[in-house]
Amino acid sequence: MKDYYYILGVQPTASTEEIKKAYRKLSLKFHPDKNEGDKFFEDRFKEIQEAYEVLVDEARRKLYDNKRKSNNTQKDSNIDMKSLFPIIESFSVSPKAIYGGEMVEISWKTFNADKITISMIGDTTSQGAKSVRVNNLNASEYVTIKITALNTHNGKSLERTEQILNKAYEEIRQKVNQKANEEATKEKVNHDVKNGNNSANENGVQENSANSNNILIVVGVLCFFILFFLFIYFERNRSKMNETTTQNQPIIAKPKTSSFDLEPFSQNGKYGYRNKYNKEIIIQPMYQDAWAFSEDLACVQWHGSYGFINKDGNFTIPAKYSGAYGFSGGMVRVKLNKVWFYINKNDECVKDCPNDSSLLPYGTKKAK
Repeated sequence: MKDYYYILGVQPTASTEEIKKAYRKLSLKFHPDKNEGDKFFEDRFKEIQEAYEVLVDEARRKLYDNKRKSNNTQKDSNIDMKSLFPIIESFSVSPKAIYGGEMVEISWKTFNADKITISMIGDTTSQGAKSVRVNNLNASEYVTIKITALNTHNGKSLERTEQILNKAYEEIRQKVNQKANEEATKEKVNHDVKNGNNSANENGVQENSANSNNILIVVGVLCFFILFFLFIYFERNRSKMNETTTQNQPIIAKPKTSSFDLEPFSQNGKYGYRNKYNKEIIIQPMYQDAWAFSEDLACVQWHGSYGFINKDGNFTIPAKYSGAYGFSGGMVRVKLNKVWFYINKNDECVKDCPNDSSLLPYGTKKAK
């Protein structure tokens, strides 16, 4: 029995209006006419149409809910949650710069995860939007908001972060820089008026001494403010920084770790891989996006293109495709120039190959 709520990406408690909104969005995205009649998108569009026709009809939806409940919800779904990796489709925070006490709007949407946690909100639903008030910015330049999507069926998780600029901190920094520039300009003007350009050589020693004193004053003011804010910041976040420092230590890939033990994680907007049991970093975060290992290979996004790496972090299939999925049965579906086809682990086209071999990327050949 298909899970129509999962197909449309809505909760079982979703209203008719929410179902219609989700259907309109997905039908536009997967419509065959907008995807050159691709068989994959055509099948997906049919599923979306089928789910919508059932859930938008009150009587059919009630009958479906009763049947779904009697079959124990997720067990009658065609999807095995144990094999799925959490997906964070969207996560945004607005506005990007605030003063302490102002409101921010947090919106998110996830898939394949049954436990969603957002800092400043706590545990929440798989998708939604909420306004929260941000207090106690203190001396921090940025406030970081993190979302964690966890699939409790297999322990796999995914994290994303968004940062908000502290306007008060930025204004103080600008005032300090402006003050230093004004002091330097004022000193230069006074020096030129008092001594004149022609007497520079005669009074070189005195001028150098005055300039040195003024430079020391400016540097002293800057150092005072910098040390003051750093002291407050580190005192309030000492334990958190110690933990982050440990996690950020670059660790070279260890050959004894199997690909089954690795999970992707994000750090400072980049993705790498770590041991899912002890959280030890195995492949340093350097990719724009990363997916779970499948058949000892993992799909990563590198400089806007997709390729595949092994557990040592080495590319076995270069990043040259505009779209890709995970390996299954020794094959993976990839996209180039709006053409989808299948390749094997040797980067050879094995299915749905274009008739014109010139449409294949450099290094990819048709399998014999």
